[in-house]
Amino acid sequence: MRLFPTSARKAPVAAVSVLLALTLLPGCHKHLPPPPAPKPGAASTPQTNNAPSLSTNLSTEFASVFDDTLPRDKARDPFYPDSTRLARGVKATGPAPPPAPVAPELKLLGISGSAVRRVATINNSILEAGDDASVGAVGGKVNVHIVEIGADYVILTIEGETGQTRLTMEKKKP
Repeated sequence: MRLFPTSARKAPVAAVSVLLALTLLPGCHKHLPPPPAPKPGAASTPQTNNAPSLSTNLSTEFASVFDDTLPRDKARDPFYPDSTRLARGVKATGPAPPPAPVAPELKLLGISGSAVRRVATINNSILEAGDDASVGAVGGKVNVHIVEIGADYVILTIEGETGQTRLTMEKKKP
């Protein structure tokens, strides 16, 4: 870049830039008065580079303070109000709820194949008679053993329960 532009359009811009720089430069380095001398007999305080205390309109009434004394089940995260992060450590104080029944969670969705070799679909798992499988259910996985597959039913045993359970196909509504 040249100090003196050769084109006529750039000349006014350069002149204005030079005038602006000359008017602003003298005011940039004002001399500050020297700091006051310490008073004789006063305790000397260490000099810091902290800004002098100024009066502001901020009040200590509105200071943000995180209150960690609330019980964990009553606490609420202000940024994620629906979060259960703070309540994770809460322990139940009452008796444990009874285990949910497993049989209603298993649903026979379909039966296919011949009478000799039938295949049943239970909760999106395809199973044959004699199969031991882990079937996905609402409360988690359930281990089942398929005893028999009929034309419209399945007899199975569920791990952890005594006896056999019979699942039937739901009738289609007209």
